Amino acid sequence: MDENTIENCIKILGIFFNDTTILDPKNWDERIEKMRKIIMKHNKRDISIFGKVKLINTLILPHLNVVGRIQKITTIQIKKINSLIFPFLWFPRKIEQCSREKVTLLKKNGGLGIPDIKSRCNALFVSRLASIVGALPHEITEPWHRDALEQIGTRILRITPSLYSNRRLNADAPDAQYKTILETHDSIEQENFVWKKAKIKSIYHTMNDNQQTTVTWPEILLQDDKTKAFFTNTEREIAWRTTHNAYKWEKFKNRNHTQHSFIPGFDTISSQHCVICNSDEDTIDHLLTRCTHVREIWCKINTIVNTLTSRRFIFDNNQILRNIVPQDEERASWLIPLKAINIVKVNLIFWHDSLALAKAVKGPINLWIKRITTEAEKDIKSFIANLVSIKGDTAYQK
Repeated sequence: MDENTIENCIKILGIFFNDTTILDPKNWDERIEKMRKIIMKHNKRDISIFGKVKLINTLILPHLNVVGRIQKITTIQIKKINSLIFPFLWFPRKIEQCSREKVTLLKKNGGLGIPDIKSRCNALFVSRLASIVGALPHEITEPWHRDALEQIGTRILRITPSLYSNRRLNADAPDAQYKTILETHDSIEQENFVWKKAKIKSIYHTMNDNQQTTVTWPEILLQDDKTKAFFTNTEREIAWRTTHNAYKWEKFKNRNHTQHSFIPGFDTISSQHCVICNSDEDTIDHLLTRCTHVREIWCKINTIVNTLTSRRFIFDNNQILRNIVPQDEERASWLIPLKAINIVKVNLIFWHDSLALAKAVKGPINLWIKRITTEAEKDIKSFIANLVSIKGDTAYQK
């Protein structure tokens, strides 16, 4: 057989090797191509932003796991993966509606739960420490294990002192892979972190536990596991987006528009003026809090909620834009008002989008106000009735 026809690589347990080392680009390129095919399959489905996050985390990112544990990812490969994930997340919009730094925050800090690819791969890579330091001294018999401890050298004293031995050679400087492992280890400053039992998720969360954010996300009712089930995916999506100002209507002025599935805030042509009150501003903050006609709707909805609950709630920008309740109030007591607010927000954004797409106001404004108010009141009453039947608590009724 001609030696030129012999394959110059072999695949073992999903990893490509040649006669001397792991094939770097080939392994990552195969995984990235699989990610691309999955995204192409689901790209045009009508999925909420939270559904896309689950799809990314369950079907796309697991392709990192095998290669990421044994091979350091490069900047080029990170860019390729991000160029697949984020356009899919914001499709059909071509411009990302929110910064990637906010999207990749931990959920408790206001993010969506999509991991930062670089940090995720570093967590995968450093998770090898668990298998290295998890053995007892007499169990270190394999060549790979002895080599790993030699690469770590005297640094093992800071991780697992019981594995240190004067009889073992210590490398003058670790190779690139173990240098990354040790640098990632040093970035985790918690003294009580147990490396022997470390999992990839716990490593990643510990690495990103010091994230800075201005959002007090635990105070936002829609993210609470006990209550978020009372809100639809559309309501929760709009709540998250208004919290982070993730609407970029002004980016689409004077551009050709092709309509996709009608998702609020995604298929809008913006003008230089509010399509409702014709003021010189067309932003989500203006639409929800400063538009004169919308303020009239909020006054009516506030009165309806107070009448239906026999309580005195006062809606302000914190509740309307960010779903943050007053600090001296119990979050559960604001369940109905926040449900009402988010019902109206969905209707307002649909109203804005329909007017922007039509490029003209259809019908008198007072008819729109009456329609939104009437539909919202009907939905609020239905929600209260369902809430009473589920919780069996008549305190929600007047």
